[in-house]
Amino acid sequence: MINNVREDATPYFYTANHCLGASDGASGSFNAANWVFGFEWFATTPDGATFTNTTGPFNPTQVLSGAVLRMNHSFSDTALFQLNQSPPLAWNLYYGGWDRTTTVSTAQLGVHHPSGDIMKLCRNDQAPVAQNMTIGGVTAQTWAVADWDYGVTEGGSSGSCLINTNGHMIGELYGGAAACSATVDNGQPDFYGRMSTAWNGGGAAATGLSSWLDPDSTAANTLNRAFYNILNNKDIVAALSIKIYPNPSTGFVHVILESPSSYRIYDLSGKLIHKGSFDQVENQLNIKNLSNGIYCLKVEDENRTVTERISKI
Repeated sequence: MINNVREDATPYFYTANHCLGASDGASGSFNAANWVFGFEWFATTPDGATFTNTTGPFNPTQVLSGAVLRMNHSFSDTALFQLNQSPPLAWNLYYGGWDRTTTVSTAQLGVHHPSGDIMKLCRNDQAPVAQNMTIGGVTAQTWAVADWDYGVTEGGSSGSCLINTNGHMIGELYGGAAACSATVDNGQPDFYGRMSTAWNGGGAAATGLSSWLDPDSTAANTLNRAFYNILNNKDIVAALSIKIYPNPSTGFVHVILESPSSYRIYDLSGKLIHKGSFDQVENQLNIKNLSNGIYCLKVEDENRTVTERISKI
């Protein structure tokens, strides 16, 4: 799911054009009425790089059917759908932020579903390279990831997002040769269609992201991410400002806030792992004793709440 500048929780879903099954189908005629969108489908084990199968739900636990294709563009391998239904409030889905500039990110995180499996992560600790890449006879402007430093993608990860160090999506997976055999990474590259290319796309609403993600032509270069409860709550004048780094981390996470706040850490099953308080504007959170994996950090001051995902590696 992807946020738009109105932050009105319009259910936009960001993916790859080649996932449509055609190199550049027309958005007005593409039929996604039978597409199924599953959410909250993630691993409960701390690390997917093992010799045993990942444990988790057999299928997504929250499912919606049907969507309308709003735009697609082959030269960035980008597609944007709008779901036919608004997700229920109780799901509190996460709407990703984005960066449509050509700024090169010093590190990136990939969030994907390898071989159609439950959600996994991969991380690149080097800057990607802007490169035109041709796959299956179709050329796209991409961010090239030479080799993953932690985790890998596989076939079936297509359309998954590449996230920069600010937590903004900058592209979606076009293709590549990255894969693994149990714990062994094959060291091959991946290529992500560039959001900066898709922003104006082919110069029309049906081929560019800007008409949908910035319908009021604000010329925003970036937009932050948010959970649905923040997007939908009109009584909240401004979200609780929070900055977290490094994320992922091997031990300590720096948390910068605008006011003293309490916090709770939950695992992805909703179990409370730890709670405490931040008494300073700049705080250090020790997560050394947590198992490797993804957690939800919920921070609250007197009037506001924000939830962010943190990763221990």
